[in-house]
Amino acid sequence: MQDDGTGFALRTPAFLIGHTQGQAMIASLKANQQVTVRASMEIAYSKENNVEYSLWLANFVDLDTTVLYNLGRYQEVMRKNTTFVPHVLTLSCPGCPQEIKQQNCVSNGTYCFLPPMNGLPQELEQVPQRDLLLELLRSKCAYNTLVERGDMHEDLHKYFDYMVALQIDCVKPGKEEFCSRIHLWKMGLKTDDVQRCVDESWAIPGDMESDNAIFAEEKALSI
Repeated sequence: MQDDGTGFALRTPAFLIGHTQGQAMIASLKANQQVTVRASMEIAYSKENNVEYSLWLANFVDLDTTVLYNLGRYQEVMRKNTTFVPHVLTLSCPGCPQEIKQQNCVSNGTYCFLPPMNGLPQELEQVPQRDLLLELLRSKCAYNTLVERGDMHEDLHKYFDYMVALQIDCVKPGKEEFCSRIHLWKMGLKTDDVQRCVDESWAIPGDMESDNAIFAEEKALSI
């Protein structure tokens, strides 16, 4: 795997081995000892001609635009043969200083923006991290709105196109919400429906210091 642990160049089949076990194997090999690895696999079987897959994102640079665009093209071809669900990763910091929570978090520090390991690119450094977090919430609501109107399989590729557009056009200081509304319209979604999803996800509608049902559900799934 790459040093950052993403395994970007990983080829299948592959197995993830813990650091301790890996060091023991390396030590044995250096001592010219034979190393035998045994693995058991459980393969799920379904009679339905459908593959479910998920994508976890913590920020808008986890995946570059080329990868997102290509995923959209695969989804466009596969359509009803796949079920895709995007997920959002957040960081909890209820004990952080109030200033930090106001800039980077919602729900009094329960859900905070999780930046990439190597830091944000220069063009995103001026964008408040809370705004980036709220944009992830809006993108999740865009997906939910597609599902609720029954067009998930036919139009789901548009979700990836939307995420590409956010990276290229919208994630800039003072431009996020207005720009994302334009691209939601291009997806064929009513921006009011998406905004209603965002507003109603708060325990107190529109109050970003109250709990958020979508982030809460995502956090529970990530544990």
